[in-house]
Amino acid sequence: MKRIIIISIILGLLMSLGVMSSYAQVEKTRYNHVVVSGQRINMPDMPAKMSDIYFRMYQERLDFEVCKIVIQDDGARLVVAVTHVEDTVIQFAILADYEDGEIQIRETPTSTCTCTGTCMNGCDPEYLGGTKWRCTNCVFSEEPEPQCIKIVSASQPWPGGNQ
Repeated sequence: MKRIIIISIILGLLMSLGVMSSYAQVEKTRYNHVVVSGQRINMPDMPAKMSDIYFRMYQERLDFEVCKIVIQDDGARLVVAVTHVEDTVIQFAILADYEDGEIQIRETPTSTCTCTGTCMNGCDPEYLGGTKWRCTNCVFSEEPEPQCIKIVSASQPWPGGNQ
């Protein structure tokens, strides 16, 4: 427990000094739904919807536990679903559009990224533009060799929008 507190303090100091910056912020209260192919889905129902989308893409069932909206520093918006399988964290991200004050995605998304990691911090999906994504590095892992694996499904974003 002491180690976690010390790490949190160090991270806070590094961020306040500008040595390390956060690439994204998580919107927790601003959005209470996501528009999926024209249908409003309330945030509490989004993990199940993201599980369905993931299954259609990969024919593998993952039961996502939470879903969040991430706004990157460059303004790109992601819908990110998260689950844990044993000691592994899986994050499935879909690049979203922002129209009329709403986050919008398609049930057959044109750009997604799945980051699978054995670290507690890091291995987060980050959209770089066009068809490029990355998974951030693992940070402060207690494992000797933390793993972070990226799977990308991307085609060129639609003209005039991300999805």
